[in-house]
Amino acid sequence: MGFVRPVRIKSCTIILTISLLLALCFMQVKGVEAFHYDELSISAAMSLKMPFEEIEKLFEEHHPDVDVLLNFNSSGKLRQQIEAGAPVDIFASASVKEMRRLLDKRMIAVGTMRILAGNEIVVIVPGDSGFDPGSFSDLKDESIKRIVIGNPDTTPVGMYSKEVLQSTGVWDAVKDRIVFAEHARQVLDYVARGEVDAGLAYSTDAMLGRRDVKVVIKKAPRGSHREIKYPIGVVKGVNNREAADAFIAAVFSKEGRDILRKYGFRIFER
Repeated sequence: MGFVRPVRIKSCTIILTISLLLALCFMQVKGVEAFHYDELSISAAMSLKMPFEEIEKLFEEHHPDVDVLLNFNSSGKLRQQIEAGAPVDIFASASVKEMRRLLDKRMIAVGTMRILAGNEIVVIVPGDSGFDPGSFSDLKDESIKRIVIGNPDTTPVGMYSKEVLQSTGVWDAVKDRIVFAEHARQVLDYVARGEVDAGLAYSTDAMLGRRDVKVVIKKAPRGSHREIKYPIGVVKGVNNREAADAFIAAVFSKEGRDILRKYGFRIFER
């Protein structure tokens, strides 16, 4: 009788082990991925935040096995993160310049860069402002004490804005009144809170703050800055190329392009 209990325990252990192995084999045969999600890391310009969050939902509805991780910041900072080895699968920039720097370093997979959208530079003021300029030259008016633009060294919106101010002959007169923002959305925030008298922003961002800001110049003069194009591409060494290609396909699908249009982006015809 002293040996019965150990035999029962051993028998139970064997039965449980076999049951677990059979269950795991069954899961593999059925293709069940109960313990695994593919992650897709996307670094995108801050001005793409709203449309990309909507496209993410659209994508995950059709790809429930992929978990999309979105990271938004200025294109320059995102490019620096990728250069430093950040685990990024897709890069969407607000400037061809930032994408080109990664291409030159062979950090973007060959043949994956495409232009997904365009934008415009506008002048915005706080919603209760009485300032109504007829042209960019009016920004030199002494009543305009502070003007916010993105940092030209790290943000495409700042680079484009500085180009506009220089080409219209305004830069030298207002450069001491300039406040630099860290990304495109911060330009909108400064103006909406009345912390500055005017700002140069993307037209898409100005749309988001319609209750707190108003657009007083709807478009920069033609040729006053390089054309605003948003490139997207797959970062070389991506862990899940199939998922990356599928997400970019979603961006360029009819639904994806409609979402970009809804947020004011200019879509280039194929």
